[in-house]
Amino acid sequence: MNPDHLAHDEELLDRSKAERAGDRMLPPFQLFAKQQASGSLVRLACAVVALAWANSPWASAYEQMLGVPLGISIGEHTLALALRDWINDGLMPIFFFGVGLEIKREFLVGELADPRTEQTCGADWDRHRSVPRMIAVPIVLSRSCRDLMGVPELVSPE
Repeated sequence: MNPDHLAHDEELLDRSKAERAGDRMLPPFQLFAKQQASGSLVRLACAVVALAWANSPWASAYEQMLGVPLGISIGEHTLALALRDWINDGLMPIFFFGVGLEIKREFLVGELADPRTEQTCGADWDRHRSVPRMIAVPIVLSRSCRDLMGVPELVSPE
């Protein structure tokens, strides 16, 4: 046995059950956080849960939750917004800033740094866009669908 481990084990014996349980539970979370795709997996899981909740029989509870007022007060100054506004005005810009940084990294040091790879990705992108276009154009041009088409809005409807 290694004497270093014995000292560590004695130190662990002095800790409470909750602290020892925390020591056993923390390493898997640390490993998950170190993996590159972990943030994407968490965002994907949250999006799936939100979509399922918003389209379930409990959709009214989802809408009520988005209307809950939240605020920050510092002395006499108060900033109070609905949860929906905190998400739209605070979290979404942070999310898209992160996406922009990831795209920039790909162009500077990632897979898109090589111009040959960039051309291949562009060709793949055009190819993958053409199939949905071939499906959508006949549907949109059909007479029964013309009345259903709307004008895209460039501003928020609120």
